[in-house]
Amino acid sequence: MKSVVTHATSFICGLLVGAYFLHEPLERYWQGPTTADTDKQAPVPLPAASARQPSAVAPPEPPASHTEPGAALNGIATLIREGRLPEARELLDAFQDRDLYDTRAMYLSAQIHQQQGDEQAAIRELYRLLEFRPDGTLRQTTERLLARLISSQRKQLKENDDPARLLDFYQMLSTNAPERADYRFHTAQQLLSMGRHHEAILEAQQIEYDPNWGERATALRKQAQRQRKLANTYTTTIPLERVGEHYYAQALLNRRVVLRMLLDTGASISTISPAVASGNNLSLSAEKINLSTANGLIETPLLRNQQLSLGGLEIAQMNLSVVTLHDSIETDGLLGMDYLKHFEFFIDQQTARLHLKPRS
Repeated sequence: MKSVVTHATSFICGLLVGAYFLHEPLERYWQGPTTADTDKQAPVPLPAASARQPSAVAPPEPPASHTEPGAALNGIATLIREGRLPEARELLDAFQDRDLYDTRAMYLSAQIHQQQGDEQAAIRELYRLLEFRPDGTLRQTTERLLARLISSQRKQLKENDDPARLLDFYQMLSTNAPERADYRFHTAQQLLSMGRHHEAILEAQQIEYDPNWGERATALRKQAQRQRKLANTYTTTIPLERVGEHYYAQALLNRRVVLRMLLDTGASISTISPAVASGNNLSLSAEKINLSTANGLIETPLLRNQQLSLGGLEIAQMNLSVVTLHDSIETDGLLGMDYLKHFEFFIDQQTARLHLKPRS
């Protein structure tokens, strides 16, 4: 009990000393703030009703020159339909400077390229658009236009007989759509037709395991390997024109007269038609020779000391007979063994090519 009293006394003394040094009335600790203390506090004024601010700040008004994206693109589409392509391109370029990844803008850009005649640029733009996975309607429209442009461009390049540009086209398609095995197959096929055997082999090998194109790719690879071997064996390759079971080659007579000649390995002497001889003022010798034909033995005039060449391989001082061939065979003459005997040769019936190597 004495200990409790001692502690209580010490606590009260501590409070009295603290109050003395702080100059605060002791009653504050029991009664709270006094009236005088309350009077010292300045009142906080309430804002007038007219000065109150709205709870949300309104967005600033757009500048007068601003146009919503949809409206801007609609205007560009109208210009394209009206054929005002320079204006459309200028506005579209400005739009894409602000939003490079707008897929509808990419589609309009492809349309401008198409109408300006640059179908390959349009195709590249459409492939870029598809990388952004557009919605269903735009995707279907894009794929339809893309298919039309690819078909049109392929047809045009084939008609123009431009193998280098056709190869560039297939390689561009393969780059933009590497998952399309058919584009790689056509690339390999075009490389092979241009005699680039090694590249064709490498391209075909990449799709040999494709379920739809693998079998054709394997056949093409084997064909390319075979042609590469022939190219390493022979020095000159002549493309042939195949008509049914017949093969025709383009030859040059006396370095100026172009002939379409039928290959005939059974003929001992080459021939030309009377129309070729007379039309080019070729002098016939008085000498005549007997030839065995399907119609029996015939006597024909002879042209002596003529120059005949295929693919730059010229044989001089050849003797040619002048023969009227059957009406069903449309040719300027027959290319016989008197020319071919000067070469090691191979007629590749699969690819319609004549491979030649001069005999040493």
